[in-house]
Amino acid sequence: NSFCTLLTRSSVMRGLRFIARAACAVPHPEKAGRGGEDGFFIAPDGKTLGVADGVGGWADQGVNPAFFTWHFMERCLAHAKEAAAQRLPAAEIMQKAWAETVASGHRGSCTTAVATLEGAGRDDEAPLEVLLVGDCGAIVVRDGDVVLRTKERQYKFNFPHQIGHDGRSAPRDLMGRESVGVRVNDVVILGSDGVFDNVFDDEIVRLVTKQTAASGSAPLDCQALANSIAKVAADHGADGRYKSPFAVAAQKAGYRFLGGKLDDVCVVVGVVGPDDEAAALKAAPGYSHVREYFAANGKPCEKMPAGRATSKL
Repeated sequence: NSFCTLLTRSSVMRGLRFIARAACAVPHPEKAGRGGEDGFFIAPDGKTLGVADGVGGWADQGVNPAFFTWHFMERCLAHAKEAAAQRLPAAEIMQKAWAETVASGHRGSCTTAVATLEGAGRDDEAPLEVLLVGDCGAIVVRDGDVVLRTKERQYKFNFPHQIGHDGRSAPRDLMGRESVGVRVNDVVILGSDGVFDNVFDDEIVRLVTKQTAASGSAPLDCQALANSIAKVAADHGADGRYKSPFAVAAQKAGYRFLGGKLDDVCVVVGVVGPDDEAAALKAAPGYSHVREYFAANGKPCEKMPAGRATSKL
């Protein structure tokens, strides 16, 4: 019940870009039949990746939280495709996508993280900007070290910032920005809170290192890495005895909690490399979670079944 995809290399822009990209989404077991409530997109030019996490509490009001999230990711993808020609900043991509999602009439809200490789930097680096709302996050791994780990944006523990349909919770008012210079072979990983609430940073680094070794002299297998991170996160989330990052944070906030946090899991992986037309494979199309889900399952219902409960801490 997971939705995973690999986008191969493309040769559209010069400089550094994500020469290989992959994603894996594993829904909460109770939400598997409708694809979960997380979403993601991967832009075809290898410059922008995004992830979003629908706020599950909307299900208590009979609203499928996935629809707002998926529409937002679809619109981010559409504007990311325009960005290269129009030089549209990443913040504008998010703002326009949110405004169009609000205008679509979908109710709900979500947290999100969007990572963009910006213009030229030093000869061996390019600036990576990560825009964040709430508790989606990003980690950048280089040669076994963490060179960037984003911070959660929240009002208090387990109450993250979120963009929503009310027309007031806009990305430009809530987003945080973090940036770092990235190099060839850096691994950029975006995840919903289902990832970072269940997997410590050092375990993510170990998974990257293990997959790098398994790939040998071949390029890093992004899909295998995304799959392995998602599986570990889902397994930890279902383990009631695991001392998870979420459990540690809960205890620091004064709650008694042990175990993983069972949740939707969404991982997007990008490997940074040179835009070498001679070595690149043919361009891959853009991709979003909602498009693949609809293709495989048809359009799920807008309304949630009556009596559906939402788990809370």
